[in-house]
Amino acid sequence: MLENIYKLKKLLLYKEIKEAKGNKLELTDGTKIEFYMSDNDCCAVASGKWILSDKFEGCITNVDFSYSDEDLFGGRCITLKLTIFHNQNKVAQADCYADNGNAGYYFSVLSVNVKNIDGKELDDYILLSV
Repeated sequence: MLENIYKLKKLLLYKEIKEAKGNKLELTDGTKIEFYMSDNDCCAVASGKWILSDKFEGCITNVDFSYSDEDLFGGRCITLKLTIFHNQNKVAQADCYADNGNAGYYFSVLSVNVKNIDGKELDDYILLSV
């Protein structure tokens, strides 16, 4: 999983953000990055959401992350927070989540899909899996 976080970081560095809405982030070069639940069972869920500062202009100079793996009512809950910086200013954030449902009997997978300006898929990989 750590390898895929670094893969996402490499994709974002030195690019400019055009728009962030819900689970989708679009860069000014036309690259589109989308979080989606690629697999799950029963009541287990996974999701990701982007939050962008007001009217950000400038390139991404750093992407930091924090990861948490906790017990939740007998099950497991993984959270990942990606923070995007321009110089030392926080400009965007992604909140990602995956759990294994009812007391840990199920599973969920959060993936990242990357497409270019023409809609051609460039990459698709797992970000969180529990």
